[in-house]
Amino acid sequence: MTTSETTLCVDIGATSLKACCVNGDGLIVSSLVRRKTQAPVSPRNLLGLIDSASRKLEGFSQVAIGFPGAVRDGRVISPDNLARVDGPGSEFDGLIRNEWDGFALGREVEKKLGKPTRVANDADVAALGCSRGRGCELTVTLGTGIGTGLVRDGQLQPHREFSDDLRQGQISFDELIGEKTRKSLTTHEFNQRVIDVLHQLDKEVEFDACYLVGGNAPRLSRDRLSVFEGRCWIMKEPVGLTGGIKLFSPS
Repeated sequence: MTTSETTLCVDIGATSLKACCVNGDGLIVSSLVRRKTQAPVSPRNLLGLIDSASRKLEGFSQVAIGFPGAVRDGRVISPDNLARVDGPGSEFDGLIRNEWDGFALGREVEKKLGKPTRVANDADVAALGCSRGRGCELTVTLGTGIGTGLVRDGQLQPHREFSDDLRQGQISFDELIGEKTRKSLTTHEFNQRVIDVLHQLDKEVEFDACYLVGGNAPRLSRDRLSVFEGRCWIMKEPVGLTGGIKLFSPS
């Protein structure tokens, strides 16, 4: 199985799901289909949204999914913000969180759509889409919450939720620069908080390049990012979708 196939790429977020077809060259060859994913989202509801989006697209022979939580071998380890009552920082819906525990998302999508399916964390998919294959490359997604994916010399590294592991006091990165908080900040304040977070991430992984993606990335000032001496890039490409084809690339 290679990237010569056309892939249905699905990028799942806490507020919306996006899907399109991507060819083996990483080019989007279909319209972009969107569906709302208002938290909390159960496995059954998400399967329905993926199925609905796929029916608007055709010509794909495999499926790649970026999931906003921890995933291993196609199974959900943690649904993260999808199972929260009101997004990042809010409490979990206990019943829905339990439904997600160990849920075989890859297998269930494969059964429903009848196509080979691979699933990875959404920030990891974006990291694959950004990677140029050299050195330590960190991708940071800035949207409803914050996500991170790390690639070293072209190889995706085991996923780590820096947004949970690294904190400023008792405040997680999601709570510090997630969308809910951003709305209460000035542009200057938001930029400064992101830069503070990037400094902390740089100390942790010593990145050679850092790619900033997601809905809030365009809010960042390139001038303010110059403190990282050309190592930080604001990405405009939909790497959370196009990176999905690399889930089928030979390792």
